[in-house]
Amino acid sequence: MFEGLGILYLDHFAVVTGDLSRTLQDYLSLPGCRLWRGPGENDAQDVRFAFVELRGQGTIEILAPLSKRSPILNYLSKGGGAYHLCFAVHNLDEAVNAAVERYNARLVVPPRTDNAYHGRRVAFLFHLDHGLFELVEAFPPGSVIGNKKKIDQSATLPSNSALPKRPPAKADDALRASLLMVFNKTMNTTYTIDQDVTMETCNSWDSLKHLMLIMAVEQEFSLRIDASMIEKLKSLSSISNYLTEVLGE
Repeated sequence: MFEGLGILYLDHFAVVTGDLSRTLQDYLSLPGCRLWRGPGENDAQDVRFAFVELRGQGTIEILAPLSKRSPILNYLSKGGGAYHLCFAVHNLDEAVNAAVERYNARLVVPPRTDNAYHGRRVAFLFHLDHGLFELVEAFPPGSVIGNKKKIDQSATLPSNSALPKRPPAKADDALRASLLMVFNKTMNTTYTIDQDVTMETCNSWDSLKHLMLIMAVEQEFSLRIDASMIEKLKSLSSISNYLTEVLGE
């Protein structure tokens, strides 16, 4: 069937969970894995999502309900876990029609634009031999790297070795000021430079916001923070010390 649909490559595996941040941290703890996109909210599918690259072995999409009307709640009530496979195709309409008319698949969700996929269209179908599966429009020619999706530069950074060296801050206060600006923007807070904020003292600093903060720090200071360090950076002072050490190398 897949050959007849014009499948180009496996885009991602999807899993369902009731706790997005905890499941995301579990995947990020795997050697070589990194956050590719998200965490975010997908209003079209009524889910929260995050994508994790599995060290060149594929991509996992982690899904959690966004509201009490989310279509994945029924699946979650049965235990969650592995949910569906998503395949990329050149022509989504032709692939959907072929699946329904030639292979007796049932159309579950008709083609529609999805913000979680950079505005590409997706569709969900069900087949007795394959269960629920998703089809997504492939990126236009020239934007696909090997068998992987185009990388969203706003959601990921190259490895530290590929980045130009950023000169060390002229003073610790300058670095802390930049860090504090990133922190207050992420947490929607108004802390000052003389306060050493921690996850325990900041109400808005939960596990999900922690991951968002790490991503924001990576972008601000043009570096990659190893997944093994994420759990250790739970105060402004620890992040500041880490940056001072890394940027001074």
